[in-house]
Amino acid sequence: MKRFLPARLLCLIMALALLPFALAEGTAVPTPGPTPVPIGEYGLQYGLYETDGEHNLFNMKSILNDHHYYPSGTPDDAIKSDYFERYTLQALKRCCDANNLEYSEYGVTTETYFAIVQGRILDASATLPPEQTPVEQAYPPLYPNVTDGPEAHVSQLQLQLQKLGYNKSESGEPLEIRPGVFDLNTLAMIRLFCEFNGIRVPEQDPGIVDSSTQEAIMKSEVRYVEPEEVAEIEEGESGLRGYFLKEVSLLGIKTVCWVVWLIALALVVALVVVILYFFVPGAKKKEAAGKGSIQFVIEYKGKKKDYHCDIDHTLKIGRGVGDFPIDVSDLSISRKHCEIYYSGKTLMIRDYSSTGTFVNGKNCSKGEYALHTNDTIKIGDHVLTIVF
Repeated sequence: MKRFLPARLLCLIMALALLPFALAEGTAVPTPGPTPVPIGEYGLQYGLYETDGEHNLFNMKSILNDHHYYPSGTPDDAIKSDYFERYTLQALKRCCDANNLEYSEYGVTTETYFAIVQGRILDASATLPPEQTPVEQAYPPLYPNVTDGPEAHVSQLQLQLQKLGYNKSESGEPLEIRPGVFDLNTLAMIRLFCEFNGIRVPEQDPGIVDSSTQEAIMKSEVRYVEPEEVAEIEEGESGLRGYFLKEVSLLGIKTVCWVVWLIALALVVALVVVILYFFVPGAKKKEAAGKGSIQFVIEYKGKKKDYHCDIDHTLKIGRGVGDFPIDVSDLSISRKHCEIYYSGKTLMIRDYSSTGTFVNGKNCSKGEYALHTNDTIKIGDHVLTIVF
């Protein structure tokens, strides 16, 4: 017994030495982790799918809408109601992300609610207006059995198709529509719209409707007409009048035949004008005359030379004026002998000399005279042949 006493004493001493470490480990503060918070502990001002008869929820939704946080294509009745639905939840999340506010998937917290209604949020300046929103974002593709929500606009398509008269079965009976649910009857309406408007028809299986087809439906104003009614219209319009009133497609736009003919006639007239203006010599000559481009053949003492000029205002000829290349040794030319100018589109010459200016041998002394191409002008001993 005495032999085991030192061993027991040693064990007791070691236990006492390790006691502080054991106590420290037992009282350590645990690291907090993500713990699900029940809805009742969120401090919600409004819960998801809750209604409010005092219009406070409507005021919050109006502010979110004014700051462009609602997704493109959100129905007006979703924004202008006292009901907290998925559209508002998505707008709320975008607002919380942009303004560093507390977000709850169960509704709007009290702190976030007052930040919004007191105007302490920024405008979603990065949000594109509806007309600039990419079509894939404005109208996400529809898949079978999808329901209305921020990522699908089923009810909008259903209302538009019913408005245009495409809610018809193959037998002509009205289709039964479940609002906000993309079912086979909704797909049948879309397929009828595509067939009637010449758009690629979505397959029955898998029944996916792409973004461009949805956009075409929402922007369309073409009402569905029963085949029998179309036949009656075609039978009622016969002959030449019926031909011009027939509906045709021009670059994907539906119009009547006489509009196509009118456009074609306008193009033909424009083409003829272009040909006359650029390719007919007479037109070029008229253009040259209008611009004042003149050629002179100057003959003096048996020698000839050419001179080209553009008459913008007045061409002055004389020994003491202008730059016209006469030989100043010809003393029969006055200091200011004559001038050539345009009056409207008519080229004129006026004489100021003491010895006279002769056009085609006729003296136009102290007067003015109309010039024509290939006329000869005699001033002093110089003879000018004019071409324009």
